[in-house]
Amino acid sequence: MQGKRVSNLLIGFFVSVTFLLTFVNIANAEKRIVWKAQCAFSTGLPYYKHASYFADKVKEMSNGRLIIEMNAGGSIVPVFSEQEAVHRGAIDLTCTTPNYIRGKFPECVLIGSSMFLFKEQEFMAWLEYGGGYDFWQEMYDRKNYKVKVLPAYCYYGGETLGWYRKPVRDLEDFNGIKYRTCGEWGEVVERLGGSVVTIPGGELYTALERGTLDAVEMSHPSLDRGLGLYEICKYNLYPGIHQYSGPMETLVNPKKWAELPEDLKAIVKAALHSSTVRSITKTIIEDAEAVEFFKTKGVEIIKLSPEVLDKLRKITFEVLDEHAAKDPFYNKILQSKRNFHAKWQKYMEVRSIN
Repeated sequence: MQGKRVSNLLIGFFVSVTFLLTFVNIANAEKRIVWKAQCAFSTGLPYYKHASYFADKVKEMSNGRLIIEMNAGGSIVPVFSEQEAVHRGAIDLTCTTPNYIRGKFPECVLIGSSMFLFKEQEFMAWLEYGGGYDFWQEMYDRKNYKVKVLPAYCYYGGETLGWYRKPVRDLEDFNGIKYRTCGEWGEVVERLGGSVVTIPGGELYTALERGTLDAVEMSHPSLDRGLGLYEICKYNLYPGIHQYSGPMETLVNPKKWAELPEDLKAIVKAALHSSTVRSITKTIIEDAEAVEFFKTKGVEIIKLSPEVLDKLRKITFEVLDEHAAKDPFYNKILQSKRNFHAKWQKYMEVRSIN
């Protein structure tokens, strides 16, 4: 009799526990938040892989309470319309770049890249502690875009200054060249006598193969490796002063962000910082390996001399100053970066072991 009573108690206990666990799981499922996101890049590119890593970290760190469904470029909205899509609420979050919205936001060039100024660590410091993120948000606020700027989900390292059919060692070598690039660097190339064409990255190989282009600039070495440009162009130029480094963009719909509990907001930001550190360290290693790979394929790695770089710096700053003279907000950002860089460099010289 006693044993039967104990057995009944145990059965009742396990039934209660099972019911409680089921209730908790149902409650957790009801609390689970799902965001629809699109990265601006295809699944094979590093920029998508970093975005996917960020989404996975959020799921892991939140124990599944927040799911960011990351989609590749073009899956939901057209590529490079992601900022507009977040603004309209068509997607909840995007991992993209500000560099391709120059037509509507001219100052995006200063936010998403750095010409002769910041390396990755310095760029991060300016964004976090030099007012950079405030400028970034203001850029969208000025056009009444309903987007919330979050920390960058990754940074790209120094890009190559392009791939060339013929060697480029001095400014005169840019004269007459048909060059794929964009932005302020494109204006510099035009002043050197080159003609600039802007076409999608997926069309570069064919354009070089057919002779439509003499040279292209795309991205950093490990990404360029995947495009196979080394098969046609045997001259790879450095340093990539046009995009010395830069942050990739993370935007979220402000309504979705406001609805998020504070602990999940903290998790999103922590996951972004984790993704950023991973991107910087991993990219440098992969870029170094890519350069060595190019050499095995008969590519000559050309580094411009200090004298040539000084000439390019002068022309580049002239272009930037001309834009700044026409746009007070552009000028405000440019001067902020220059002042920050001056302080940074002064201390770097003090601590240098060279």
